[in-house]
Amino acid sequence: METVLIFVSHGTLAEGVRSAAMMMLGEDADVRCRCLSEGKGSTAFRQEVRSGVRDLKDRRVQVLCDMLGGSPVSMTLLELEEAGAHVAGVFGGLNLAMALTAVMNRNHEDAGERIIAEGKESIAGMMNVIEESEEI
Repeated sequence: METVLIFVSHGTLAEGVRSAAMMMLGEDADVRCRCLSEGKGSTAFRQEVRSGVRDLKDRRVQVLCDMLGGSPVSMTLLELEEAGAHVAGVFGGLNLAMALTAVMNRNHEDAGERIIAEGKESIAGMMNVIEESEEI
């Protein structure tokens, strides 16, 4: 049985990351997202999450979120616990590189290490692309 991935964020970040990943890798029903959008209260968000995780009893789940400890991931984890899902990992700093790595490696024993490594590697600083001209 495939590991289920849930991308969670404030705003629509998780939705955008899921959309981009599915465009690149193909649609996958076991890659889900939940977004705490502006104007959506915590009660409505928890109800949305609850209805979206009911089918995950005894399933292995990995959660990728924008910010560890934020309200969206905290509420999602509570609902996953209530649903009886097995949360195998929670990873903060959601970005497209992490999401692609998670999808492609979700059933590997070292998936968590791969997700973290890719997340770190994908963070890069600005490079100076304009070479300084030499003095004549």
